[in-house]
Amino acid sequence: MTCIGSICGERWADLSYAHLVQADLRYAYLKQTTIRDAHLEGAHLDGAHLEGATLTGAYLEGAHLDGAHLEGAVADEQTRWPGGFDWRAAGVIIAGEDIAASPPQPL
Repeated sequence: MTCIGSICGERWADLSYAHLVQADLRYAYLKQTTIRDAHLEGAHLDGAHLEGATLTGAYLEGAHLDGAHLEGAVADEQTRWPGGFDWRAAGVIIAGEDIAASPPQPL
């Protein structure tokens, strides 16, 4: 498991604006990591732990998200997903959205 998030130390990782195009981040631990406006096009995020991560404005076109854990991750209208990816079913919420009014759909 690649350790980048909170388990690696006392601070949360901040990968804002990072260029991780086609990076191999399979099974990476990225819980609660800030990944705002990062370029992750074609990245391999299969099985990655992204629970509670901030993905606002992230570019995820073509990313591999099979088995990725996205429950409680926060995105916005600018976040770009791979074609056909159902981010709501994965448990992603929109920044500022009333969670109680629209709970995540079960997987």
